[in-house]
Amino acid sequence: MGSVVLLSEDEALRWYKRMVDPGSQTNYYCLIADDHETPVGEVSFHRLNRETMTAKLNVKILHRYRGNGYGSRAVMMMLDYFFGEFGGRTMRLSPSMWCMNTNAFRHHFFNFV
Repeated sequence: MGSVVLLSEDEALRWYKRMVDPGSQTNYYCLIADDHETPVGEVSFHRLNRETMTAKLNVKILHRYRGNGYGSRAVMMMLDYFFGEFGGRTMRLSPSMWCMNTNAFRHHFFNFV
């Protein structure tokens, strides 16, 4: 999983305006929160090619929250959205995705052990 970047309040506001509201035509971000609405990470797709409807998937979870299934659940929800309502055709994995827990990755995404 990718590393989390800590931003100052000004940096976070600039990032939010650029990537979330009004957002980008090629990137889609979602915040991941725990049951108490504490932010624990983000899941996103990047570099959307509107002609081929292909994008790159990425997930980032704060280290202390890893191993609790947040990333797996968020990725499954993002994939459901991307291939369903959004109409995506191909999702590529960002290199950071290959650093995920191998067993969880195989089980959740390829359904083999």
